[in-house]
Amino acid sequence: WCQNQDSVPSVFFSYTSFPGLMPQASQKYSPFSWDLAPHYGVETGLAEAEAQGVASFPPPEIVSSRIDAIVAFDRTAQLDRIRTPTLVFCAADDRLTPVYFSRELAARIPGARLMVAEKGGHAHSQTMPEEFNRIAMQYLLEQEMRFTSA
Repeated sequence: WCQNQDSVPSVFFSYTSFPGLMPQASQKYSPFSWDLAPHYGVETGLAEAEAQGVASFPPPEIVSSRIDAIVAFDRTAQLDRIRTPTLVFCAADDRLTPVYFSRELAARIPGARLMVAEKGGHAHSQTMPEEFNRIAMQYLLEQEMRFTSA
């Protein structure tokens, strides 16, 4: 958690879960049964990387312990203390971290902006890299202009 927010000129959240809305850590997790990144005609490199990721996916016990750690790490109560300009970004068709996570996150951070891409799934930065980079760069350049003109 950032103790000195003056040293951070802006924040960009993407693919962010919201622990307060996630299942309890004690709940048993079943394997994912859906495609986390819908295919939008992306190059074969992404499909190959996905296949390699599936082939090297860790055992269920490790996945479960990682999910438990994510759920246990909850900074919800501190979100209202963020004073840094913040963009919360997600894709409307993200099935792993649904858009309501991002809406809630943006609502709890004072002055945060929410941007929802129409499509791109959970891996928007890889399925729609040009759009993601354009959005991220536009926001970061806005913040740089704001920061340098202050």
